[in-house]
Amino acid sequence: LAACERLACTPHWPMRAEQIAVVGSELQAVPNTDLLELNAVLRNRAAIRLQRPALELTLTDTRNRIVLRRVFLPEDYASAADRTDGALPPGEDTAIRIHFEAPGIEPVGFVLYPFYL
Repeated sequence: LAACERLACTPHWPMRAEQIAVVGSELQAVPNTDLLELNAVLRNRAAIRLQRPALELTLTDTRNRIVLRRVFLPEDYASAADRTDGALPPGEDTAIRIHFEAPGIEPVGFVLYPFYL
């Protein structure tokens, strides 16, 4: 990381999706708007830093049919301070919050899936 800082490059951390777990998540409507707010906690179960994953969010209706599927990239959910090296710290939990538009959609269920592109 220090070498990249001196050379103004971006480090590329290992990508091990099986080592990233969603340990808590919540989806709620933002009152008086078409926005939904997703709060989740990602856990890096590895002993090393891992690249932040993309997150696929699938919203479902009362019949468990997909009503919306959306992919969020790390730059969509990482704070500016967290984006400096693009990594999830080893053995730690990272809280995320994402606001997004979903006009006319009232989901009943959802699934959040971390993956790499």
